[in-house]
Amino acid sequence: SLCPLPQLLPIDPYPLLTPAQQRALDKLEVLTRVAPIIALGAEAGMGRGTILRTFARRHGGRIITIEEIVQAVTLADPRLADSFGSEYAEQLLAEHDLLVIENVFDLSKGNSAVRGDPNQGIGSAMYKNLYDTIKRSGKRIVVGSGAGVTASRGISGVDIEAFQVGDYVAIARNLLG
Repeated sequence: SLCPLPQLLPIDPYPLLTPAQQRALDKLEVLTRVAPIIALGAEAGMGRGTILRTFARRHGGRIITIEEIVQAVTLADPRLADSFGSEYAEQLLAEHDLLVIENVFDLSKGNSAVRGDPNQGIGSAMYKNLYDTIKRSGKRIVVGSGAGVTASRGISGVDIEAFQVGDYVAIARNLLG
């Protein structure tokens, strides 16, 4: 007869943050008091989405995936995509005080408004319209981006620091219980 399998711990949908992730979240908390648009930058696999979802849960924010934006824009007349981006944001901002967009970096192919000049790159007019809409609304938006976030045009940035030993210990605890 087979020996019984060990009882597996249920996976916590909201894992504990690593120390580096917690520091980034703390910086987001401070910046949201003074900046309408904040970018959270990180290399792939560092928990950017986890931090953004945690932040949204704490503040009752609406999480938007880049796929959702692309789908909404492509369902509209493609010639109106840039203006539709701001209309879509206005609609969401009417319902929510905080928007959290999981990954702006993918849509822009490396040239998003949070990474430099908003007048260049794919979708740049949509980013400019989105930025202007957020500024007018008096509400907040937090966006995920690639590492090396730079502040520009009133956009504040936070990067997740490189992981240290304590971060890997926290990851192991999340995975192994």
